[in-house]
Amino acid sequence: MFANIFNGQVARSQHDSASPVRPNALAEAKHAAWALSMGEVPQAPAAPRRPHRGMLPDVDMSRAVPDPNHRPLLKRLARLIGRLAGRSGAARPAARTMSGGNR
Repeated sequence: MFANIFNGQVARSQHDSASPVRPNALAEAKHAAWALSMGEVPQAPAAPRRPHRGMLPDVDMSRAVPDPNHRPLLKRLARLIGRLAGRSGAARPAARTMSGGNR
């Protein structure tokens, strides 16, 4: 539970501490405290966020058409399995003999 505290040349420097502090953190804190004492209302920084679906633009569905190149998932899987099993001629080239002719 206790940490060894080194002295001398092997001592840890302030910048190498376990909980690093930004160099301007103290100055920023002093500035914020001064502004608060002068009457400024603190404001939370606005983080950029993705718009939720109520903020998205409307889509005109009257122009929507089906995709002519769409292939159902089961057809794609069946074709892949067929190619892997070697049922299609396009899957692998025909075997040739040493003279260049087909067997």
